[in-house]
Amino acid sequence: MLGISIGTRSIGTAVIRKGHLLDWQVKSYKGKMNQQKLHMISGSVLKLFRNYCCNEVVIKVPDKAHTYGNIVLLKKHLTKYFNTRNIQIHYYTLSDIKASLQVPVGNKQDLLQWAVERYIELQIVYRKEMSNKNSYYIKLFEAVAVLHIHIYKT
Repeated sequence: MLGISIGTRSIGTAVIRKGHLLDWQVKSYKGKMNQQKLHMISGSVLKLFRNYCCNEVVIKVPDKAHTYGNIVLLKKHLTKYFNTRNIQIHYYTLSDIKASLQVPVGNKQDLLQWAVERYIELQIVYRKEMSNKNSYYIKLFEAVAVLHIHIYKT
């Protein structure tokens, strides 16, 4: 199963199979949103999807109050691709993640700690994030969290 935290500057992706985190990454995309960038972002997601032969996609999207036009465009583009191939897509917001987890996730630091306690593979990334001045890996942790809540919700 593929988890994605979408964005127009960066995306976080994670692949979990049988409870094991197989792949996780953050990819950055510079420049303004245009058709080329849209295809570049969706292309990297689709490549990962195909490489791991995923059968479902779980996407973390912004809360409705924080929806931006380019995010909506990217979401529609990915949805169209997956729908034409009859692939199940599930959407969750950060509010959904916070409500679903059995631990208090009051801020992004809590989310990172929650994820690293359950997926020890993320410890190196967690340490890097803690030493960064600016948050870089948060989308990765969101992708892992959205996958986790979907897997253990169903």
